[in-house]
Amino acid sequence: MMKKNLINKIVVNTLKITSFTLSMAALLILCFLISPWKSWVSRQAEKALSEQGFENPKLTIKAVTPDTIILKDITIGTDRPIRLTNLAIGYDINSLLDGSLNNLNLGGLDLFLTKGELGWHVPGFSMSVSKNPNDTGSQNIPMTKAEMELLPFDVVTIRDSNLTISDGDMHIEAPFSASIGHNVSMTSDMIDIEYGEMQVSASNVSLSAHLNDNSTGWSGMWSVADISSSAMTVPRQVL
Repeated sequence: MMKKNLINKIVVNTLKITSFTLSMAALLILCFLISPWKSWVSRQAEKALSEQGFENPKLTIKAVTPDTIILKDITIGTDRPIRLTNLAIGYDINSLLDGSLNNLNLGGLDLFLTKGELGWHVPGFSMSVSKNPNDTGSQNIPMTKAEMELLPFDVVTIRDSNLTISDGDMHIEAPFSASIGHNVSMTSDMIDIEYGEMQVSASNVSLSAHLNDNSTGWSGMWSVADISSSAMTVPRQVL
């Protein structure tokens, strides 16, 4: 159950980031058309993100072309901020008018999830997950192709990134690359897990999933090349 809620949280935040990115993309295109100054455009984008609930957003506009917006040096938050080395937003005018993007390419994402009294949250966002599993306001992973068609992008590609998860005694470090669209795939060279006094490492992890054709739910395959574990001993105090 904890894993399902955590996966839901990651996907929900990805969808929310994508929704805000769509609004930001339209704003950036408009700003670029009326002003050549990238610094001014950057400030307008930061202001728009702040108004959407992002804490202390910082970014730099690297380039704007007729089909791509490239941002770099993105941070959100102050205490363990979300970091993103670069973000390329692919679009065309027809897609924007329909309320969608062609693709998002993220590089060097550093994302930190922690669990507090209000549930799982990402520092830098003014949003969190309710403890109440029956909360109808919470979103879930899309489970039908019709729901997937409503996503405001064709594909999100994430590369050379790192996910950190902290939950009291549990701590997970997972460098990864991923692709999220009508199919989902993820690879990681090494995932390190600390739980209490136990350390577990998994190398060459891969996951591939797709929606079933005739029913709801995801199907797929995962593999791990090697798993190792060791107890973390605590030195005893000599009396």
